[in-house]
Amino acid sequence: MITLKNVNKHYESKAGRIAALTDINLSVAPGEICGVIGKSGAGKSTLIRCVNLLERPSNGSVIVDGQDLTKLSQSELRQVRHRIGMVFQHFNLLSTRTVYQNVALPLQLLKKDKREIDQAVLSLLELTGLKDKAQAYPSQLSGGQKQRIAIARALATQPKVLLCDEMTSALDPETTTSILELIKGINQKMNLSILLITHEMHVIKSISDHVAVIDEGRIIENTDIVSLFKDPKTPVAKRFTESIMSHELPKLLSQQLKTTPVTDGHTVIRVTFKGHAAAEPVIYHLVKTYQVQINILQANLEYLHNETIGMMVATINGGQEETERALCALRDKDLSVEVLGYVATDDWVLS
Repeated sequence: MITLKNVNKHYESKAGRIAALTDINLSVAPGEICGVIGKSGAGKSTLIRCVNLLERPSNGSVIVDGQDLTKLSQSELRQVRHRIGMVFQHFNLLSTRTVYQNVALPLQLLKKDKREIDQAVLSLLELTGLKDKAQAYPSQLSGGQKQRIAIARALATQPKVLLCDEMTSALDPETTTSILELIKGINQKMNLSILLITHEMHVIKSISDHVAVIDEGRIIENTDIVSLFKDPKTPVAKRFTESIMSHELPKLLSQQLKTTPVTDGHTVIRVTFKGHAAAEPVIYHLVKTYQVQINILQANLEYLHNETIGMMVATINGGQEETERALCALRDKDLSVEVLGYVATDDWVLS
Protein backbone atom coordinates (compact mmCIF):
# COMPACT_ATOMS: atom_id res chain seq x y z
CA MET A 1 0.00 0.00 0.00
CA ILE A 2 2.91 2.35 0.83
CA THR A 3 6.34 1.88 -0.69
CA LEU A 4 9.29 4.23 -0.41
CA LYS A 5 12.09 3.39 -2.82
CA ASN A 6 15.52 4.99 -2.51
CA VAL A 7 14.02 8.17 -1.10
CA ASN A 8 16.43 10.99 -0.37
CA LYS A 9 15.68 14.44 0.98
CA HIS A 10 18.19 17.23 1.35
CA TYR A 11 18.04 20.92 2.06
CA GLU A 12 20.32 23.66 0.90
CA SER A 13 21.69 26.04 3.52
CA LYS A 14 24.44 28.63 3.78
CA ALA A 15 26.61 25.93 5.32
CA GLY A 16 25.96 23.62 2.36
CA ARG A 17 23.72 20.69 1.64
CA ILE A 18 22.02 19.03 4.64
CA ALA A 19 20.85 15.44 4.23
CA ALA A 20 17.56 14.86 6.07
CA LEU A 21 16.86 11.41 4.57
CA THR A 22 19.27 9.02 2.87
CA ASP A 23 18.33 5.95 0.81
CA ILE A 24 15.02 5.26 2.56
CA ASN A 25 13.41 1.97 1.57
CA LEU A 26 10.25 1.10 3.46
CA SER A 27 7.01 -0.75 2.75
CA VAL A 28 3.68 -0.87 4.57
CA ALA A 29 1.41 -3.72 3.49
CA PRO A 30 -2.38 -3.36 3.17
CA GLY A 31 -3.97 -3.40 6.63
CA GLU A 32 -0.62 -3.23 8.39
CA ILE A 33 0.54 -0.86 11.14
CA CYS A 34 4.14 0.17 10.65
CA GLY A 35 5.89 2.19 13.33
CA VAL A 36 8.94 4.35 12.70
CA ILE A 37 10.89 5.20 15.82
CA GLY A 38 13.86 7.46 16.33
CA LYS A 39 15.18 10.15 18.60
CA SER A 40 14.58 13.86 17.99
CA GLY A 41 16.15 15.05 14.75
CA ALA A 42 16.50 11.55 13.31
CA GLY A 43 14.33 12.36 10.28
CA LYS A 44 10.99 10.86 11.37
CA SER A 45 8.77 13.84 10.55
CA THR A 46 10.49 14.44 7.23
CA LEU A 47 9.93 10.80 6.31
CA ILE A 48 6.21 10.77 7.05
CA ARG A 49 5.65 14.11 5.31
CA CYS A 50 7.30 12.67 2.20
CA VAL A 51 4.57 10.01 2.03
CA ASN A 52 1.89 12.56 1.08
CA LEU A 53 4.43 14.93 -0.47
CA LEU A 54 3.99 17.69 2.08
CA GLU A 55 7.75 17.38 1.71
CA ARG A 56 8.80 16.50 -1.82
CA PRO A 57 11.74 14.06 -1.90
CA SER A 58 14.89 15.22 -3.65
CA ASN A 59 14.79 11.90 -5.49
CA GLY A 60 13.32 8.43 -5.18
CA SER A 61 9.80 7.02 -5.50
CA VAL A 62 6.81 7.34 -3.17
CA ILE A 63 4.20 4.78 -4.19
CA VAL A 64 0.78 4.81 -2.49
CA ASP A 65 -1.92 2.40 -3.62
CA GLY A 66 0.00 1.67 -6.81
CA GLN A 67 0.64 5.30 -7.82
CA ASP A 68 4.01 7.04 -7.72
CA LEU A 69 3.11 10.37 -6.17
CA THR A 70 6.32 12.01 -7.35
CA LYS A 71 5.14 11.68 -10.96
CA LEU A 72 1.70 13.26 -10.47
CA SER A 73 0.63 16.76 -11.40
CA GLN A 74 -0.55 19.09 -8.63
CA SER A 75 -4.20 18.48 -9.47
CA GLU A 76 -3.69 14.70 -9.53
CA LEU A 77 -1.81 14.89 -6.25
CA ARG A 78 -4.68 16.78 -4.61
CA GLN A 79 -7.05 14.00 -5.59
CA VAL A 80 -4.74 11.27 -4.26
CA ARG A 81 -4.33 13.09 -0.93
CA HIS A 82 -8.03 12.56 -0.24
CA ARG A 83 -7.14 8.88 0.19
CA ILE A 84 -4.37 9.68 2.67
CA GLY A 85 -5.49 10.76 6.13
CA MET A 86 -3.08 12.44 8.53
CA VAL A 87 -3.13 12.95 12.30
CA PHE A 88 -0.70 15.43 13.85
CA GLN A 89 0.79 15.85 17.33
CA HIS A 90 -1.04 19.16 17.69
CA PHE A 91 -4.69 18.65 16.90
CA ASN A 92 -5.07 21.60 14.49
CA LEU A 93 -8.80 21.92 15.11
CA LEU A 94 -10.58 25.12 14.12
CA SER A 95 -11.54 26.82 17.36
CA THR A 96 -14.54 28.65 15.88
CA ARG A 97 -16.13 25.48 14.49
CA THR A 98 -17.98 22.83 16.47
CA VAL A 99 -16.82 19.23 16.68
CA TYR A 100 -19.33 18.32 13.98
CA GLN A 101 -18.12 21.14 11.73
CA ASN A 102 -14.46 20.23 12.18
CA VAL A 103 -15.09 16.64 11.11
CA ALA A 104 -17.35 17.77 8.25
CA LEU A 105 -14.81 20.22 6.83
CA PRO A 106 -12.97 17.85 4.44
CA LEU A 107 -16.28 16.67 3.01
CA GLN A 108 -17.56 20.23 2.60
CA LEU A 109 -14.40 21.12 0.69
CA LEU A 110 -15.17 18.18 -1.60
CA LYS A 111 -18.70 19.60 -2.03
CA LYS A 112 -20.46 16.49 -0.76
CA ASP A 113 -24.20 16.86 -0.19
CA LYS A 114 -25.51 17.58 3.30
CA ARG A 115 -27.12 14.18 3.79
CA GLU A 116 -23.91 12.34 2.93
CA ILE A 117 -21.90 14.63 5.22
CA ASP A 118 -24.31 14.17 8.11
CA GLN A 119 -24.24 10.40 7.79
CA ALA A 120 -20.44 10.27 7.60
CA VAL A 121 -19.79 12.68 10.46
CA LEU A 122 -22.21 11.05 12.89
CA SER A 123 -20.79 7.63 12.06
CA LEU A 124 -17.24 8.83 12.72
CA LEU A 125 -18.18 10.53 15.96
CA GLU A 126 -19.76 7.30 17.11
CA LEU A 127 -16.64 5.38 16.07
CA THR A 128 -14.42 7.70 18.12
CA GLY A 129 -16.79 7.75 21.08
CA LEU A 130 -17.72 11.43 20.91
CA LYS A 131 -21.16 11.50 19.34
CA ASP A 132 -22.45 13.43 22.38
CA LYS A 133 -19.87 16.18 21.74
CA ALA A 134 -21.06 17.02 18.22
CA GLN A 135 -22.08 20.60 19.12
CA ALA A 136 -19.19 21.29 21.52
CA TYR A 137 -16.23 23.49 20.62
CA PRO A 138 -12.55 22.44 20.86
CA SER A 139 -12.02 24.65 23.92
CA GLN A 140 -14.55 22.49 25.77
CA LEU A 141 -12.66 19.25 25.09
CA SER A 142 -9.79 17.47 26.80
CA GLY A 143 -6.57 16.72 24.93
CA GLY A 144 -7.62 13.14 24.30
CA GLN A 145 -11.01 14.22 23.00
CA LYS A 146 -9.39 16.73 20.66
CA GLN A 147 -7.16 14.02 19.25
CA ARG A 148 -10.16 11.73 18.74
CA ILE A 149 -11.83 14.50 16.74
CA ALA A 150 -8.66 14.97 14.71
CA ILE A 151 -8.67 11.23 13.97
CA ALA A 152 -12.34 11.37 12.95
CA ARG A 153 -11.59 14.29 10.62
CA ALA A 154 -8.67 12.38 9.07
CA LEU A 155 -11.03 9.49 8.32
CA ALA A 156 -13.80 11.63 6.83
CA THR A 157 -12.75 11.07 3.21
CA GLN A 158 -12.48 7.29 3.75
CA PRO A 159 -8.73 7.10 3.18
CA LYS A 160 -6.89 3.88 2.51
CA VAL A 161 -3.81 5.14 4.34
CA LEU A 162 -3.52 6.89 7.70
CA LEU A 163 -0.37 8.78 8.69
CA CYS A 164 0.18 9.52 12.38
CA ASP A 165 2.82 12.11 13.24
CA GLU A 166 3.69 11.86 16.98
CA MET A 167 -0.05 11.73 17.68
CA THR A 168 0.31 10.84 21.38
CA SER A 169 3.27 13.04 22.34
CA ALA A 170 1.07 15.72 23.92
CA LEU A 171 -1.06 13.24 25.88
CA ASP A 172 -0.77 11.68 29.32
CA PRO A 173 -0.09 7.91 29.59
CA GLU A 174 -3.69 6.88 30.28
CA THR A 175 -5.03 8.95 27.38
CA THR A 176 -2.25 7.64 25.15
CA THR A 177 -3.37 4.09 25.86
CA SER A 178 -6.98 4.88 24.92
CA ILE A 179 -5.91 6.59 21.67
CA LEU A 180 -3.73 3.62 20.72
CA GLU A 181 -6.62 1.24 21.38
CA LEU A 182 -8.80 3.42 19.15
CA ILE A 183 -6.22 3.38 16.33
CA LYS A 184 -5.84 -0.39 16.62
CA GLY A 185 -9.62 -0.83 16.46
CA ILE A 186 -9.86 1.46 13.42
CA ASN A 187 -7.11 -0.52 11.73
CA GLN A 188 -8.99 -3.78 12.26
CA LYS A 189 -12.42 -2.41 11.34
CA MET A 190 -11.41 -0.40 8.27
CA ASN A 191 -8.36 -2.42 7.15
CA LEU A 192 -6.33 0.78 6.91
CA SER A 193 -2.62 0.82 6.25
CA ILE A 194 -1.16 2.93 9.04
CA LEU A 195 2.27 4.54 9.21
CA LEU A 196 3.05 6.16 12.52
CA ILE A 197 6.14 7.88 13.82
CA THR A 198 7.07 8.29 17.43
CA HIS A 199 9.96 8.53 19.86
CA GLU A 200 8.05 6.41 22.40
CA MET A 201 8.77 2.70 22.40
CA HIS A 202 5.56 2.08 24.33
CA VAL A 203 3.59 3.26 21.28
CA ILE A 204 5.50 0.95 18.95
CA LYS A 205 5.13 -2.00 21.30
CA SER A 206 1.41 -1.48 21.77
CA ILE A 207 0.11 -1.52 18.19
CA SER A 208 2.81 -1.93 15.53
CA ASP A 209 3.07 -5.02 13.34
CA HIS A 210 6.54 -4.08 12.25
CA VAL A 211 8.96 -1.32 13.05
CA ALA A 212 11.68 0.69 11.36
CA VAL A 213 14.36 2.37 13.43
CA ILE A 214 15.65 5.61 11.93
CA ASP A 215 18.84 7.39 12.93
CA GLU A 216 20.52 10.37 11.26
CA GLY A 217 18.16 10.10 8.29
CA ARG A 218 18.80 6.41 7.62
CA ILE A 219 16.73 3.34 8.43
CA ILE A 220 19.11 1.20 10.45
CA GLU A 221 16.70 -1.62 11.36
CA ASN A 222 13.48 -2.78 9.69
CA THR A 223 11.88 -5.87 11.15
CA ASP A 224 8.82 -7.27 12.91
CA ILE A 225 8.19 -6.07 16.45
CA VAL A 226 8.96 -9.43 18.11
CA SER A 227 12.33 -9.76 16.37
CA LEU A 228 13.30 -6.22 17.36
CA PHE A 229 12.73 -6.95 21.03
CA LYS A 230 14.31 -10.38 20.86
CA ASP A 231 17.44 -9.37 19.01
CA PRO A 232 18.04 -5.64 18.34
CA LYS A 233 21.01 -5.27 16.01
CA THR A 234 22.10 -1.67 16.65
CA PRO A 235 22.89 0.37 19.77
CA VAL A 236 20.03 2.77 18.97
CA ALA A 237 17.49 -0.07 18.78
CA LYS A 238 18.88 -1.61 21.96
CA ARG A 239 18.37 1.65 23.83
CA PHE A 240 14.76 1.83 22.70
CA THR A 241 13.98 -1.77 23.69
CA GLU A 242 15.76 -1.29 27.00
CA SER A 243 13.44 1.62 27.76
CA ILE A 244 10.64 -0.95 27.89
CA MET A 245 12.52 -4.01 29.12
CA SER A 246 14.97 -2.65 31.65
CA HIS A 247 18.00 -4.82 32.31
CA GLU A 248 20.52 -2.53 33.92
CA LEU A 249 23.25 -4.15 35.95
CA PRO A 250 23.67 -3.16 39.59
CA LYS A 251 26.16 -0.29 39.67
CA LEU A 252 28.67 -2.14 41.85
CA LEU A 253 28.64 -5.09 39.48
CA SER A 254 28.99 -3.01 36.31
CA GLN A 255 32.00 -1.19 37.82
CA GLN A 256 33.78 -4.48 38.45
CA LEU A 257 32.87 -6.15 35.15
CA LYS A 258 35.83 -7.60 33.24
CA THR A 259 36.14 -8.75 29.65
CA THR A 260 38.00 -12.00 30.36
CA PRO A 261 37.01 -14.93 32.60
CA VAL A 262 37.92 -14.75 36.28
CA THR A 263 38.97 -17.82 38.25
CA ASP A 264 36.15 -18.97 40.54
CA GLY A 265 34.16 -15.90 39.51
CA HIS A 266 30.76 -15.16 38.00
CA THR A 267 29.81 -15.04 34.32
CA VAL A 268 27.26 -12.29 33.68
CA ILE A 269 24.74 -13.10 30.94
CA ARG A 270 21.69 -11.65 29.25
CA VAL A 271 19.13 -14.18 28.02
CA THR A 272 16.26 -13.35 25.66
CA PHE A 273 13.51 -15.85 25.03
CA LYS A 274 10.11 -15.98 23.37
CA GLY A 275 7.06 -18.17 23.07
CA HIS A 276 6.89 -21.43 25.00
CA ALA A 277 10.42 -20.95 26.37
CA ALA A 278 8.99 -18.30 28.70
CA ALA A 279 7.06 -20.97 30.58
CA GLU A 280 9.89 -23.50 30.85
CA PRO A 281 11.79 -23.95 34.16
CA VAL A 282 15.11 -22.99 32.56
CA ILE A 283 16.88 -21.92 35.75
CA TYR A 284 15.80 -25.01 37.68
CA HIS A 285 17.10 -27.20 34.85
CA LEU A 286 20.50 -25.48 34.80
CA VAL A 287 21.02 -25.66 38.56
CA LYS A 288 19.95 -29.29 38.78
CA THR A 289 21.81 -30.56 35.72
CA TYR A 290 25.05 -28.57 35.62
CA GLN A 291 25.78 -27.85 39.29
CA VAL A 292 25.99 -24.09 38.80
CA GLN A 293 24.58 -21.30 40.91
CA ILE A 294 22.28 -18.77 39.24
CA ASN A 295 21.63 -15.29 40.57
CA ILE A 296 18.84 -13.45 38.70
CA LEU A 297 19.54 -9.71 38.66
CA GLN A 298 16.78 -8.47 36.35
CA ALA A 299 13.86 -10.08 34.52
CA ASN A 300 11.00 -8.82 32.36
CA LEU A 301 8.11 -10.29 30.39
CA GLU A 302 6.29 -8.50 27.59
CA TYR A 303 3.39 -9.68 25.43
CA LEU A 304 3.61 -8.62 21.79
CA HIS A 305 1.07 -9.75 19.20
CA ASN A 306 0.20 -12.90 21.15
CA GLU A 307 3.89 -13.66 21.55
CA THR A 308 5.68 -13.69 24.90
CA ILE A 309 9.07 -11.99 24.95
CA GLY A 310 11.26 -12.31 28.03
CA MET A 311 14.61 -10.92 29.01
CA MET A 312 16.74 -11.91 31.97
CA VAL A 313 20.10 -10.72 33.28
CA ALA A 314 21.80 -13.19 35.61
CA THR A 315 25.14 -14.43 36.86
CA ILE A 316 26.36 -18.01 36.62
CA ASN A 317 28.79 -19.20 39.26
CA GLY A 318 30.52 -22.51 38.67
CA GLY A 319 33.52 -24.16 37.12
CA GLN A 320 34.51 -23.12 33.61
CA GLU A 321 33.41 -26.43 32.10
CA GLU A 322 30.07 -26.44 33.93
CA THR A 323 29.42 -22.83 32.97
CA GLU A 324 30.13 -23.49 29.28
CA ARG A 325 27.85 -26.52 29.31
CA ALA A 326 25.09 -24.43 30.93
CA LEU A 327 25.47 -21.73 28.27
CA CYS A 328 25.33 -24.32 25.49
CA ALA A 329 22.17 -25.78 27.06
CA LEU A 330 20.52 -22.35 26.96
CA ARG A 331 21.46 -21.89 23.31
CA ASP A 332 20.21 -25.38 22.47
CA LYS A 333 16.79 -24.25 23.65
CA ASP A 334 16.90 -21.57 20.94
CA LEU A 335 17.45 -18.80 23.47
CA SER A 336 19.51 -15.74 22.65
CA VAL A 337 22.43 -15.68 25.11
CA GLU A 338 24.88 -12.79 25.41
CA VAL A 339 27.85 -12.87 27.79
CA LEU A 340 28.13 -9.37 29.22
CA GLY A 341 31.36 -9.98 31.12
CA TYR A 342 32.92 -11.53 34.18
CA VAL A 343 33.32 -10.55 37.80
CA ALA A 344 35.33 -11.96 40.69
CA THR A 345 33.28 -13.19 43.64
CA ASP A 346 35.20 -11.07 46.17
CA ASP A 347 34.76 -7.91 44.06
CA TRP A 348 30.98 -8.18 44.01
CA VAL A 349 29.41 -7.96 47.42
CA LEU A 350 25.99 -6.36 47.40
CA SER A 351 24.72 -5.08 50.72
